[in-house]
Parts: sequence; structure tokens; C-alpha cells
Amino acid sequence: MWSAWRSGPASLYLGVGVVLLRDADGREVLVNHASTWPVARVLRQLSEARSAAGQASPARGRRLEVSLSAAHSPAVWCDIPAGVRTWQEKQALRAHQVGSVMQMDAQDVQLAGDRDGGALCSGMAQSLFVALAQWASDVGFKLASVRPLWSQATQSGHAATRAAIVVREPGAVTVVQAQAARSVIGTDAALPMAADVAGFHFSVESGPEGPGAPAAWRNHWELS
Repeated sequence: MWSAWRSGPASLYLGVGVVLLRDADGREVLVNHASTWPVARVLRQLSEARSAAGQASPARGRRLEVSLSAAHSPAVWCDIPAGVRTWQEKQALRAHQVGSVMQMDAQDVQLAGDRDGGALCSGMAQSLFVALAQWASDVGFKLASVRPLWSQATQSGHAATRAAIVVREPGAVTVVQAQAARSVIGTDAALPMAADVAGFHFSVESGPEGPGAPAAWRNHWELS
């Protein structure tokens, strides 16, 4: 188990009022914080907690994979008209639609996730991406990927034959179903759901590895 952890990347989960780092050796550092804190302060607090836990700086260039809460990177079903053909035009439309959901200008949106041109989109504030990249560089990591946590559930075998998925995480809920996707902060009471739902519950507390759980953070998921 030790050698398996050593060969893998480090992982970071940035949630609502919580940040969790799992180093490449498998040790985890959890920091709870005020949800109003700017991300730079959150990451600074994480560095201090990591040092207090006696964790050494990673080997220079160790890969870091970041999972974002839906609060930072909500699910958006993007409508791309058939007449829009070029990748650049499609990306501009996605940035506009994601920005509309996140209540920010398209120029301030950093699109996240896969670049395959799908309708299910996600993004984050450019300032958040810059802060993550700067922190990773300062600590000694190489930022390998930044994507929403909920996207990992959409790629899980547990969701393959279901009409919809529901992803619950600290302070946020995401529902993805045919031709629709929505993330909300807090309760999911107002979200429409299909009858055949694949449930994913993410906890910052680790547990046993469940079969069918997303590969990233495998021992932090409960499925239903």
C-alpha cells in the first residue's frame, strides 16, 4: 500500500468551509475554515497545517490533482447551436453560459474538465485557478488537473445505467440527468430528480473503499 501511494499523485479537495490534502504518501491533512475566507488564505492555512503535521515538502514536480466543490465549479448544461462549428466559438459560448450561472463575466471564467466539446460544462473563476497554480508552485507540486468533484461521479460505472446522478458533498449538491444539470449550495430540496438515481455522497472523513466508487478519493465516497 505504501509503494502504491508513493507512485501516485497528491490530491486536493477544495470545498465549502473545508480543504483536504492527501499527499502522495497517503497521509491526509484536513483544515476547516470560514467559508468567507479568500482561497489564498485557505491555502496558506493548509500549508501551515501541513507543516505542523510534520509533512515534508513534496519532491519537486510531484503531480497534484485538484477536485473542486460544486460551489466553486457548478454543473452547467451548455446549449451549443448546430451552426456553431469551430472549437473557439464553442468555447466562447461555454464560457459565456458558465459565467452566467456563476454570475461573472465570460472573460473571468477558466473552463474546467474535458475538452471534448460535450454539452455538460464546468468552469471556475480565473482568480481561483491562478491562486491554485501559484500555491502548487510555491509548495513544490506540479498542477496536473483541476476539475469539479461531481465530474468524477459522471464517469463512474455506478452511474452508467442510471437516468440521473446526485452528488452530495459538504455544503453543495449536484444533479445531472438527460439534457439538464444543476448545482446548488446547501439543500437539494428544490432539485428535480429522476426516479432511477445513482447517489454519490462525498465525505472529508475517510472510510472503506466501496466497489464502483470514483477512482479519485475512492475511500471518501458512499454510493446508493
